[in-house]
Amino acid sequence: MDDPVRTPEDNFGRFFAAHPQAKAQPAPPREPPAPAPPPPGEPAQDPAFQTQDLGPPEEAVTCWLESEERFVSWQEWRAKTPFAVEVSPADPLRSATAMEATFPDGRRVQLRETGGRWEHFLFSRQRRQWLRQRDSASPSSEHARRWTESLYGPPASAWKATERREATPPPTEAEPEF
Repeated sequence: MDDPVRTPEDNFGRFFAAHPQAKAQPAPPREPPAPAPPPPGEPAQDPAFQTQDLGPPEEAVTCWLESEERFVSWQEWRAKTPFAVEVSPADPLRSATAMEATFPDGRRVQLRETGGRWEHFLFSRQRRQWLRQRDSASPSSEHARRWTESLYGPPASAWKATERREATPPPTEAEPEF
């Protein structure tokens, strides 16, 4: 019971046989009119490379203005849209170079910054030392914490800093001489 491969022509033939009132052939595609020759003194341009003039860029970009429920220019949107700045609390672990957490299963994890990346260490109860996990390193402390919590779940206690970066005092300005 091999079904022959049907072509679009077969499908059209079936359709026109079932619907005799339909036109027998689809209309041929129209070709676009030929472009007018350029006026003398101007260089000829290929119509494929002509671009539509949208005006200055600030008028071409529009945004939806919620309060008026319409599209407006980008400049008008920027002038009429209120904005707020969220101030997040300072991260107490920002100055840490090493941090540690204990997870519900008793697993102790330490994250250490070495050479611009954060490496993961697990505490071995048998060896009584920290063992580096060679298959993971993170670009930031926040990423390292999120990655560790995705592996082991939320920690039983909050992350705590075990080592901190030395705070460098601000540079003192030389006193002016009179």
